[in-house]
Amino acid sequence: MDDKSQLISATWKYAMMKDLSKQNFVKTINIHPSSSNYFLENIDGIKSLVIYTEPDAFGWRYIKITPYNTIVRGINNLKVKTFYIAGGILLLGIITSLIVSRRLYMPFLSISSKLTTLESEKPNNKEILKREMLMNFVQNSKTIRSEALQELFNQFGVTISLQGSYVLLILKIDNYAEFPNALILSNET
Repeated sequence: MDDKSQLISATWKYAMMKDLSKQNFVKTINIHPSSSNYFLENIDGIKSLVIYTEPDAFGWRYIKITPYNTIVRGINNLKVKTFYIAGGILLLGIITSLIVSRRLYMPFLSISSKLTTLESEKPNNKEILKREMLMNFVQNSKTIRSEALQELFNQFGVTISLQGSYVLLILKIDNYAEFPNALILSNET
């Protein structure tokens, strides 16, 4: 557009040498005669972005009118692509963290199951150790200090007080390994 608001070159909408001075967007441009800027304007019912330059050596201004929907469509496409990329990265991160956490958790799960097994066997082992301790105490002829003996009793849950006097009666069964089997057989008949 020249300094008299006439169109120098033809566009898809306006013919060459057409007087544009009556157009609202040209009036807005002419308010600022020596600057370049942009603004939104309704041109022929279409919301558009108008970009203009300051006059050159010939007094011409270069004006670009772009429908606002064209600009917004590009931005909306960028939003959608950004959403998909961010969602993909998030999904990939969640899947990766699940895989890595499972691999890291497996050794702990194995140790935990072994500990659970050991804890379930612990009462049985404690009873066996208690029986062995009492058998060793009865069969052993060594002298054991009362403090050490009380500590062993406490450890295995034996509720005998060492303060009183006791009489110990020991029965010895010959061929004890065969005795329980013989007892079971005699009860069956």
